[in-house]
Amino acid sequence: MRRFLFLLFLLIPAAARSADVTACGTLGTAGATYTLQNDVSSNGTCFVVTAKNVKLDLNGHTVTYDNQARVDGDLNGGFEDDDDGWTLSANASIYEGSYIDPVTLFSGSKSARIQIPNADQAVIGTTTITLAANTSYAIGGFVFNNVSSAVTAYIKIHGGTTASQVGRTYRGFQFIKAEYTTGAAIEEVTVDFGISGGAEAAAGHIYFDDIRIQRTRLGGIVVGPPSWQGTARISDLTAYGDADGAEVYGGAVTQGVGKSDWSPAVYVAAGTTGFKVHDTTLTASGIASAALKVYQFISAEIYSNNIYNPMEALQVRDHFDGAAINNEASGYNSLIHDNTIHTGIQTGIRVSQTSGQTQNKIYLNAITLQTKYTNDFAIVGSGTEIYQNTITCGTGENSCRGILSGENASGTMIHNNTITVQELERNQEYDGCQFGGAYGIQVESGNIGTKVYGNTVTVNAVECEAAAMRFLDEDDALNNLIYDNSFTAVAAGEHAKSLKVGRWHGNSFQVYSNTFTTNSIWIDVSSSGTLDPDIFDNTWETAGELADPFYPFMIAAWENIHWIGKFCDNSYGEGDQARFESSLFREDVSWPSNIDAGSYFTVEICSEEPDPPLPTSRTGGALRLRGH
Repeated sequence: MRRFLFLLFLLIPAAARSADVTACGTLGTAGATYTLQNDVSSNGTCFVVTAKNVKLDLNGHTVTYDNQARVDGDLNGGFEDDDDGWTLSANASIYEGSYIDPVTLFSGSKSARIQIPNADQAVIGTTTITLAANTSYAIGGFVFNNVSSAVTAYIKIHGGTTASQVGRTYRGFQFIKAEYTTGAAIEEVTVDFGISGGAEAAAGHIYFDDIRIQRTRLGGIVVGPPSWQGTARISDLTAYGDADGAEVYGGAVTQGVGKSDWSPAVYVAAGTTGFKVHDTTLTASGIASAALKVYQFISAEIYSNNIYNPMEALQVRDHFDGAAINNEASGYNSLIHDNTIHTGIQTGIRVSQTSGQTQNKIYLNAITLQTKYTNDFAIVGSGTEIYQNTITCGTGENSCRGILSGENASGTMIHNNTITVQELERNQEYDGCQFGGAYGIQVESGNIGTKVYGNTVTVNAVECEAAAMRFLDEDDALNNLIYDNSFTAVAAGEHAKSLKVGRWHGNSFQVYSNTFTTNSIWIDVSSSGTLDPDIFDNTWETAGELADPFYPFMIAAWENIHWIGKFCDNSYGEGDQARFESSLFREDVSWPSNIDAGSYFTVEICSEEPDPPLPTSRTGGALRLRGH
């Protein structure tokens, strides 16, 4: 009988093994439901989930992590108090003004600068900063060098750890950092900055701003950290464990006053599968601190969350460090849906797909961003299915690009989304407009079997140019379909293109049954060589006040480019057939003015829909397209 009762106890459902939680800590009982009873706060990481199938019910309460004031509060790292706390070198000075205009990612109105050419320069800090024992810190700040590739700019703990930038910061103000972990005793340090290698440099200045020491790599809720990873991702971990099937829901997770870098509100570690995060408000504001950072999405579900991600800056835009929902490695069979992203400086959702596995799905999300960095797509989902999302970045202070299927993606499906976008003159890298401006949907080179259909896309070209649909073919794209979409490009100051292409051959992309509307440019070709597509059953319309003069076809290339494609079974808006078919509207298709004289744009009209050539594989074998 006793044995029976013991076995019965083991079979008690997880809901019965519940615990009330009143403070941050480790959640390590498998199958348990932990219910938060009050708001909680932590100087570092708050909760760590180390067991399978744990549920953390936030119960309407707020978890505030990274909530200790920065240790460098008296450093004057932004130089708003001039040289207070610094012993300037002979050629260093405090500068006031927005010297990268109109982009100003640094705080306040002042910065420090060192004039070159000159011998090595060191600015010595006199402010003592106290660091806690056994704690990881980041030493760093912002550097701008638009002058010399020979110069190394550095920020360092006096006599110790150094963050450096070698050569120019081609992407504007660059955040640099290095990490330092204290020993068993409290330490007191000072900070220096300076340059080396500038003796024979070109004339100019190297700028420094927002110099800092702060904690680094913290997390609000950390799920499933493996022991083999140690503190490589989250710096203050002391507990580890497998947390497959974990679930977080029902409250808020907010980064506190520390604003440490690389410190997500929720971090899901390597090897964790089947997790859920839902019905929660996530806020992260430190440099490169995502609202939700996941090693990889495997059989996960992220839904019904409100996300605020007003990061101060990011470090590497190529890695999408500014994504509010981000992954480190490709995954599969996950659902990201019904989330609302209210703020962000680069990307909304980035999900990578493992080839050959069940497709990830991104759907019914509402995304609004205020971007400052390149590659600022609301959704990056190469190989995934992306549908019924609403992207609203087309008015006021909102800005972003729409949806990206990246290089060499296979089987991406982008359908039934509503996208309204613009770019503003505040891109950090380009000191104004991002190159190319806004894109509604972009399909990169190397895509195979990507389908884009049923989308309603509007791009507004006010401060920066814009293109509603853009794709590239570097002779390696195959069997991609673009159909049944509405692409509208509205020029209100800059060029607006309903379709922008870079190369286009044979079976790479088939474009049919779309409506292309513009008051500026229907097709912009930016490439080289010969483009010979067949385009059929599309509607070409103008709307609003047309550009004067109106030349709806543009070539933008610096090499010979020959467009000899066919347009079959076109439909037109009122008066647009003449604009499309008459050479009068193609007399000046060349831009820039120094384009090779051998380039030309020939429009051939055919009355019957062509039989598209049989798609082929990269190895030359014949393939057949499935139905739409």
